[in-house]
Amino acid sequence: MSRFFVWLLALLWAQCGDAAILRSVSEKASKEVLELTATTFELQITDLAFVAILFYEGGSRNGLVEEWASAATLLGGYDGDITEVMGAEAMDGEMAQIDASAPGMAELLDAYQIAVPSIKIFRGGLMQDWDGPHDAGGMAAHWLLATQPSVTICESLLELQAFLASGVTGAEAEAEAGKQEGEGDEYQRRTTGPTIVGVFDGGDGAGDDDDEESVFGTWQQFSAAADTLRGHSTFLAVKDGAVAAEMGLGPKATQLPVFFMVDGGGAQVQYTGEMLEANLVEWVLRRSSPKLGELSMASSAAEIFRTQFFGSRKRKFILILPGPEPMSQDVAEWAHVADQFADNAVFAFMVEEISEVLTYFDVVHADFPVLVAQNPLLDQRFVSDAHIALDADVLGSFVKGVLDGSIAPLLKSQDVAALPHKTYHAVNAVGGTVEAEVGTPGVDVLLAVYQSGGTGGYGGSNNACSHCGLLLPAVEVLAKATQTEPRIKVVKVDASLNDLPVSMGVSADAGGAKLLWFTARDKETAAAEGLPLPPPRDYWDAGTSLQELLGFVVRHSSFEAQSLQVATQEQLSMLLEDEDVLREDMHAEDRLLGRNEGRPVYDDAWSDYLYGDVIFDGTRWHVLMFAVMVAVTVGLLASSVYSAMQLGAARAKKNS
Repeated sequence: MSRFFVWLLALLWAQCGDAAILRSVSEKASKEVLELTATTFELQITDLAFVAILFYEGGSRNGLVEEWASAATLLGGYDGDITEVMGAEAMDGEMAQIDASAPGMAELLDAYQIAVPSIKIFRGGLMQDWDGPHDAGGMAAHWLLATQPSVTICESLLELQAFLASGVTGAEAEAEAGKQEGEGDEYQRRTTGPTIVGVFDGGDGAGDDDDEESVFGTWQQFSAAADTLRGHSTFLAVKDGAVAAEMGLGPKATQLPVFFMVDGGGAQVQYTGEMLEANLVEWVLRRSSPKLGELSMASSAAEIFRTQFFGSRKRKFILILPGPEPMSQDVAEWAHVADQFADNAVFAFMVEEISEVLTYFDVVHADFPVLVAQNPLLDQRFVSDAHIALDADVLGSFVKGVLDGSIAPLLKSQDVAALPHKTYHAVNAVGGTVEAEVGTPGVDVLLAVYQSGGTGGYGGSNNACSHCGLLLPAVEVLAKATQTEPRIKVVKVDASLNDLPVSMGVSADAGGAKLLWFTARDKETAAAEGLPLPPPRDYWDAGTSLQELLGFVVRHSSFEAQSLQVATQEQLSMLLEDEDVLREDMHAEDRLLGRNEGRPVYDDAWSDYLYGDVIFDGTRWHVLMFAVMVAVTVGLLASSVYSAMQLGAARAKKNS
């Protein structure tokens, strides 16, 4: 009945116009529109349970302000009878407006990220977007709907089942429930998004504004979570404690209140955590998959979507469209794909460029439209061809290929011919060559995996790998000690700048250094089984000095120790001196490569060089050069000014 009144109100406004509707309420006072200021704003949004605020630009009271006032006039005719019209659960609400050009408003608008003109809803201090129409009749209807509480009260199991089936309550619910019951108690859930159900007994205060519990009480926390997720999830409350047992929620259901989620397929998952608003919200977002949404939209609902999308552990797909506005047909095609693969991944699209996303997938504006994907469990990235056809079949083919593994992920790899660090004795591998280097048949390979933290150095200058500065010089000298033995190879790779095969079990965020041993025997077995590489053997639990590294290689080799042509003990003593020299060289090189770590980067090359390589240079000799250049420039300028003054004085004297 209540929803019928709201839409009838909007329909009458649209059909009859301002005059006819206003005449019908002319004998009743208009609803007051509160005029707020920057000083009173915070107080009002925290004190009022519900307030809708129009932010307008002073001096340009446009049509939106007039429509807002007309909506207030329309609502004024029912101001004292809202509960009669909308039902007993309707909350008190206010309408307000605020001049965005008034003193102090600039800081407030920036803090809340509010555009002007716009309408925002504040429910218990929580800001939400106005997603309704902007004509007077539509505003009035939407305002009445928005004043409904975020939790819908169901009086019985029958009514709960009806709501899950059709999204209605009251007499309509009973009729719907009877119909569903006649079909064998099976019902098709038609509410959108996850539904959270709270089962309370008579003393929990469910739906009672006069509940004596504090704001930290169970009902208040449940209601606060419903306010936070309004528009994302449906919250229901049942005041019949027997419902939990009838729903078959298990032994814990006897300890009321009980909370559980009903997903799109009707499955029930019980919430067993502490009843705090933040905990319940996090649980709902973590347990549910977001529907297709826009990442680049600026709204509170979009913020919830972004949190849930990027926090999901499912594979993620993002369709990046050219701006300024997405075409509805393009979004519809993408929505069809999202529905098809909803059980296996989460889906989004974006129009405005989000720099972090573009950088991560290494795409630019000239590539749009483009479809990108990520497997968060393996940190794998996938990118479609540029200018992908915005057709459901084409988009779906890419999604299917990523999910079934027929499309290979992007491989992060340096250019092996242009590595920033020097080449010493070990073989330098990158993402594109590491599998071939390690997989060389008939050769035992020791792979040293280290983390530079992105500098291209050795991880010491930025503390990305404090152990690497000790290990890598020994690894380099080990390569020198075994260089005459063709059946042993020592390889090193920077995992921060290169992707490694998943079978190696090393990721970019693993931290530290790791030694992996691939024997010729293991590679023969893997090849017989059709595998590109065998699982690596870990380095033994010993030190990483040159003697210990060589001892490991000889003892665990696929070949007879006596047949290996490696450095003798006498030669090792001489190589230790080389290790000390090499450690100093690598430390200086690492410091130089990491000199600009963490500093701001400037678009202008000269500014970036002067502020970067001069001030942040690892050796600091540029600082003196820069100081001399500044001193010379100042001296020349002063000399020019002095000469000009002398010349001017001489001319003045001559003329006199």
